Amino acid sequence: MIMPDFDYGLLLFGLLTGGIAAALFFAGLALGMRLALRAVRPVAVLLPSAALRIALLIGAGWWVAGQGAVAAVGFVIAFFVVRLVLLSALRPGKTVTSLRPDEGVTARNTDKSATARNTDRGMTGRNTDNRAADLRPGKEVT
Repeated sequence: MIMPDFDYGLLLFGLLTGGIAAALFFAGLALGMRLALRAVRPVAVLLPSAALRIALLIGAGWWVAGQGAVAAVGFVIAFFVVRLVLLSALRPGKTVTSLRPDEGVTARNTDKSATARNTDRGMTGRNTDNRAADLRPGKEVT
């Protein structure tokens, strides 16, 4: 079996540019979300942010793909690896400042006694008042 020429330099180039592009893409996403959450009109922040990030990512990917298919594969692999690392590190329940497993745990995950107390008092989180559950038009709530 003949081993085809495989350009590891191009793969490394694709991995490096893909990692940088992904880091910039997700940093822009985080910045855009922070600005949008503080804005009076969040759509006015989110749409241009998304358009700019997508255009730059496609432009960078197009430029890398022009170097060769191996570089394009490296670019895509690096993007998804950065995405996977960020999603696993910043999953719900963790704080952004601390990514250690023992820090950033919310109280609802650790305080089992509060759940037991609320269950003892009948506060299970379920709606036990059936009168409020039926709010169809024409139905009168007594």
